[in-house]
Parts: sequence; C-alpha cells; structure tokens
Amino acid sequence: NNYKIVCAGGVPPYTYKIKGLPSGAFLKNDIISLGNSTKPGSYILNIGATDSTGQTALKNVNLGVESYVREQSSNTGN
Repeated sequence: NNYKIVCAGGVPPYTYKIKGLPSGAFLKNDIISLGNSTKPGSYILNIGATDSTGQTALKNVNLGVESYVREQSSNTGN
C-alpha cells in the first residue's frame, strides 16, 4: 500500500521527512510505501514538510497496519 502526503499552504515545492515508519516501509518524495515486510501494528508517524522558503510544518499521524496473506499460485503445467 502507498499513501500520498498532501500539503496545503506554503510555497511549493515541498520536501518531506518522516520518523516512526515501521520496518520495511519507506518514504520516496511525497509517497509513503509500506513495502512488503512491514509488521502488523499501530504506528505514530511524525511527518515534517518544508516549503521552498524554509517554513516547516509538523504533523503526527496514526498508521494502522494489518496482517495479510499473499496468495501464491502454482502452475501444474496441465
């Protein structure tokens, strides 16, 4: 799963920093990607956004990660 960070106000472009991501998750530009090795649980993310003038805003966000089972298909060659 991917989540987009959206800013309002300030002067674009924005840069982002994030603390508290679960193992396996990462930030790329303005997208939080959970990857495929994230442990289920509840996480508090600290997200910082800085605009082109150097103004910074911080926001704490709760992220809930549920477990899932990835389906695997087998090809028997029939």
